[in-house]
Amino acid sequence: MSDTVYSMRAGRQLDKAKVLEAQAAAQAKQAESALAQAEAAARITAVQRETERTAREGAEQDKAAAREARNLRWRKRLDAVLVRRDFVMVTSMMAASV
Repeated sequence: MSDTVYSMRAGRQLDKAKVLEAQAAAQAKQAESALAQAEAAARITAVQRETERTAREGAEQDKAAAREARNLRWRKRLDAVLVRRDFVMVTSMMAASV
């Protein structure tokens, strides 16, 4: 009978060990899952940062292009004014010399 009692105790301890082993395996899987989620979140964040950086660079390029277009328009206006002034000066000189 004592052999049976020892055998039953050993069986219960073996069952407890199996349960603990299964719990440890489940915790390991949860940890792996959490790590995978953290890595995915890090990749998503990196992609978002890159997208934001690209958008900022695009906006800066757009601003620079708009500035250049404004400068070009002002240069053309100034050139037109200077041409008119030169024409008026030449015309008035010719009229004065007659």
